[in-house]
This record gives sequence, C-alpha cells and structure tokens, in this order.
Amino acid sequence: MLSKSTEYAIRALVFIQLCNWEQKRPGVGEIAKEIEAPEAYTAKILQTLTKNKLLNSMKGRGGGFFYDENQSGLALYDVIHVVEGDASFHKCGFGLKQCDDENPCPFH
Repeated sequence: MLSKSTEYAIRALVFIQLCNWEQKRPGVGEIAKEIEAPEAYTAKILQTLTKNKLLNSMKGRGGGFFYDENQSGLALYDVIHVVEGDASFHKCGFGLKQCDDENPCPFH
C-alpha cells in the first residue's frame, strides 16, 4: 500500500499540473488546502520532490511550484521511488501478506 506521504505527493503533483495549465504557480498553502494535508507536511513533501528534480519552485512574487519541459514524462514509479524508496517495490501494493511471484495478487 502507498504511504500517506506518497498519496499527498501524487495529489499535489496533479494539482500543480492543473494550475500550471492555467499559467499559475500554486504556493504551499494553496496546495495543502487543495489536497487536504497539513501545510508543514506538504512543504516537506514538496521540498523532497523539488530536491529530487521531479518539480521546480520559485520564490517571491509570481513564484510557486511548476514543471519545466524536462519533467513532462514524470512516471508514478518516480514519485514512489523518491518518497518511499525501493523497498516499496518488494512488497504487495495491496498490502497482502501472501502475495509474491508464485502467488501474485491482481495488482502484482
């Protein structure tokens, strides 16, 4: 199962893209409100995404979070890898204990 951090990260990235299509760069407060997450927690997640180059940010007037041309091919794998690490790919996505290569679940 995906962690709450990953869930918030995905929701934030989708919201940022929607805003970017409208030529807007949302700030942390706006993003946190939209994804229904605590602002400080959202800031930490966005900092991780920015640090790992999945997202860009700009400070000051007209600033906020945005994507550039090089980030158009962002995959769900990239987000999970950055937020949770590789360990999440070695266990069941549904959280089932009996899921493995020999007895895979539908998500597997």
